[in-house]
Parts: sequence; C-alpha cells; structure tokens
Amino acid sequence: MTTDLRLLERWRSQLQVQGEVSLPSLPSCLPNTLDLVEQLVNQFGQPLKTEEKEELQTGIEKLIAESFATGPYARLTVIFHSNPPPKTGITCDLTTTVDTVPLPELGEEPDAKVLELAAQWEAEHLMLALGVGNGRNIFPLMEQGYTVEAWEWRLPLALRKTQSLPLENPLAAADLSLETEYLLDPLARLDPAKYHFIFAPDLVGAIGQTPEQLRLLLAKLCDGLVSGGQILLGLWLSEQSISPSVQEWLQWQGHWVLTRKEIEQLQTKLPLRLCSCESAFDYEQSKRGDLPPIYADWLRGEGLNLSETEQNAIALHWLVWERL
Repeated sequence: MTTDLRLLERWRSQLQVQGEVSLPSLPSCLPNTLDLVEQLVNQFGQPLKTEEKEELQTGIEKLIAESFATGPYARLTVIFHSNPPPKTGITCDLTTTVDTVPLPELGEEPDAKVLELAAQWEAEHLMLALGVGNGRNIFPLMEQGYTVEAWEWRLPLALRKTQSLPLENPLAAADLSLETEYLLDPLARLDPAKYHFIFAPDLVGAIGQTPEQLRLLLAKLCDGLVSGGQILLGLWLSEQSISPSVQEWLQWQGHWVLTRKEIEQLQTKLPLRLCSCESAFDYEQSKRGDLPPIYADWLRGEGLNLSETEQNAIALHWLVWERL
C-alpha cells in the first residue's frame, strides 16, 4: 500500500517531538557532535542549508571550547522541540554545564606520607590541609596535638563524606579553622610565611586542570610557607608524553598528567626545591602493607576510564617541595 504524498506531508506536519541530548564537551569530538545534531535536525526538521550548517558549527564549537576550559565534566545539552503548527521543523536550544570533580573514595585511613612529613614538625608548627575530603588526614594529626587549618571550597561534598566519622559534623568542629574560598580565585591568598607544612595529596585533580593552574597553585602555596617549610602534592605523572586525546579526556575529568620535565617547569623562578618524587602506590604499600582495594585503585589510576595500556603509563606520585 502506497501512502498518498500529500497525506504523508500533512501527517509529517503534525508530528510532535521533544527531548534532549547531553554530550561531553570534548573539542576533539566536535565533528561527531555536529553530525549528531545535524542528524537530529534532518530527522525531525528541514535539512540545513550550507550557511545554516556553518552557523551551527561556529556556535557549537564556541560553546564546547568555552565550557571545556571552564571546568571539569563540561557538557553540551541540545534541547529540541517541534515548532507549533502551522510551522514545521524543530527548534534546538543549546546550553552548557560544568560539574564538580567528585571526591575520591579513599577510605578513612590517613596517607602514610602525610604522617611521615608531619612528624618532622613540632605541635606548635602550623599546618594547612588543602582539601579536607572526609577528614582522614587532618583528624589523626589533630588527635596527635598538631595545629591544622583547612581550606575546603567543596564543602557540601566534603560534609557528605564525613557522615561515617565519629564527630557529628567534623568540619564544623570548634578547633578547626576552615576557609571555604576557592583558592585559585584571583583575590584568594594565603597569609605570607604562615605554615610549616601544606599538604594536598588527593585534591589536585579538582583544582589543577592545566599546567598554568598548577603553577598558580604552587605559587600561592609557596607564599604561605615559612622558609624550610614543605609542600606535599599528589600529581599524575607519566615517564613520557601522553597523546593529546588522552590528555583531553583526563582534563575533561578534572585531571592533568605531567612529565618530569613539566614538573621542573612548574617551579621555574619559584623559591622551591623539589625534594622527592615517588610513586604513591609503592610508597604507601611499603609503609602500610596491603592497601584497601578502593585506595589502591585510586593510586593506580583505575578510576580514570583509560585503556590498560594508557593506565599503565600513568601513576599518582607524591611530590615534596621545600621553601628556600
């Protein structure tokens, strides 16, 4: 049975469609994004003219680039709906969003590296925890009598992570000085020469998505250290340069992988000396023995959604700098 073409046209004019498609804002996948949106328009609307395709490409390319540079987990959302009769075709609205890097699930035991470095200082020497997480590092230090201040702008996430700890609301404890300003904001500053030890073993993925941001972070931390003070950061390192596509995927998740040469460039012209750079997994295993699986997986990068070959080329390292 053949449908009358005029009837088919009338039938098509009364189609009602609405929905949305959400895509990761990855610049390298721009052609794929354009193809998907164009197929959507062609399926339910009218085929795009050449100038319309060019306009669509320019708009989507700009949105993807801006959202990707703004923050992690950037997404482009295409919201589409039929035009009301007698109009035909569909209307597409494009929006972008970014999200917060989720706090890693690392259990409740402190990092052995944090405890080792803290033990070099006296109780009256002030320490700064950059990123509190669930408090697994700061509360053991406070119980040992150390004075620890905290800087945590991901407060709602951090509060949810503390529910299994003894204190009802550990981050609001009276003896914990807590700053909630985003440290990379232009006006955010540490008090000069205030701290003897600053540590951020698992935070950098949520604050340093580019080498420029990591250098800015290092410079700000350096300002807050006394001479001879130390910084501990956990950074993803690779012995050789990784492909741009892998770096882009990791940056989308809020991470950046550095080579040793790039580590040297981070501290250029800063009054810092790199004291050590070692595999976090190897160090923690040597000090603690068998590690909790969820913690070991994090140190090995198993949550980065990489292939086995790519994952084997990347490892979390403990880096320690001393303020000159």
